[in-house]
Amino acid sequence: MKKSQCLLCITLIAILPLLASCNMIVHQSPSEVIVAAYMAGNEGRYAATKKYFSSEFFDFTGSDFRAIASSMRASWERSTKNGTIERIEILGEIIRDTKANVQLVLHFKDGSKKKFSEPLIKEKGYWKITI
Repeated sequence: MKKSQCLLCITLIAILPLLASCNMIVHQSPSEVIVAAYMAGNEGRYAATKKYFSSEFFDFTGSDFRAIASSMRASWERSTKNGTIERIEILGEIIRDTKANVQLVLHFKDGSKKKFSEPLIKEKGYWKITI
């Protein structure tokens, strides 16, 4: 019995990080979603940012992600100053039921900063950037 429990424990230890990296277990906080989305945009992984946006956002902009891809690319390039975000400073996070607001500062390689807030909503258990 102890051998099988030990084997189960080792298996779980090996599988949990894999599941967490696939976002199957870990539900990110609103701040973590903002950081992940902006860093993906900063790195030029525009298609990867899709999962961080709400259905409300796509209803507003159009549901076909490919149709708005060039617009998203231009928006991310503008928001990240062509991929020059050096770091993201989270100033605060306010959560009220299924809505959240994250206050942040983007720090750019040229020394400039941009302070603003980003609204999020919770959809199917996940925080998503909204309009």
